[in-house]
Amino acid sequence: MDRIAEIKSKDGIFEFVKTERQIFSNNLVLIDSLLPEILSQIVFDFYSTEYSHLTDLVNLTAKKNPLEFDIENSINFTNTK
Repeated sequence: MDRIAEIKSKDGIFEFVKTERQIFSNNLVLIDSLLPEILSQIVFDFYSTEYSHLTDLVNLTAKKNPLEFDIENSINFTNTK
């Protein structure tokens, strides 16, 4: 966390390149072609924000919309319990 904060403080940029293991990437892509990028954003936010619960991290990623999905007509699937 400290390294990420230091890099960000110096206007460093983080960019997802690929997973460490190709088999892991293949498994993610089988579920969704953009899942490696989505998961990388969630992991990055885990280490660079105060969020630690998966629900919060997923909601944060949805708000950031890092893959710039068209969300004009999106449906909110949030649990309303």
